[in-house]
Amino acid sequence: VRYDLQRADKLCQEIQNKYPNSYGSKLAKTLSYQLAAKELAIQTERFIYPEQEFRSHLNFKNLPEAYVKVYPLPLETELRYLPADEKDSTLKVIQAQNPVQSWLQLLPKLADLQPHRTEMPVAGLNPGRYIMIVSEQANFTDSLAFTTYTTFSVSQLVIQHKTHNKQHVIQVMDRWTGKALKGVKISPRKYNYKKKVHEEFGPVRFT
Repeated sequence: VRYDLQRADKLCQEIQNKYPNSYGSKLAKTLSYQLAAKELAIQTERFIYPEQEFRSHLNFKNLPEAYVKVYPLPLETELRYLPADEKDSTLKVIQAQNPVQSWLQLLPKLADLQPHRTEMPVAGLNPGRYIMIVSEQANFTDSLAFTTYTTFSVSQLVIQHKTHNKQHVIQVMDRWTGKALKGVKISPRKYNYKKKVHEEFGPVRFT
């Protein structure tokens, strides 16, 4: 089963060589193109404990390696809500900075044309928001390069949130021990999609 796609690609090549001008040859060429297509996606937890190594999951297909860079991400930057053109320009501004981490990730050499998944260790980071950008090429600004990204936060804190009598009730705890914390400063905000900014909301009762 693992090498079925490889065998299918070989049959497609034989059809193209034997019947180059046929309709079937055109279909075989399309299928070969689809089988050879590259795929790349990165996943990590939304919240990471500070200064501890963690693991991300890299989904890939037909790629021998991936270039990885980690950049600080401002609190007000919400890429998922931006139109495509604004997202691209924002990513260029981010990549103009110096990354806090960068490395070449070698991927398992699997010539079966199948999608695969591997774990990728990431060195610990200081508290803050980050974006991890992964590309098939070292030049991340190449528009033809297959590139993907994920965003995450590094924090010792975890927040439990619920609504009671039209009030937001928030409990702040240590992510590692689960103990409730006192004296924590909180600035509750919600994202305004039209203005593309975070705005305060409340009232809030702290526990």
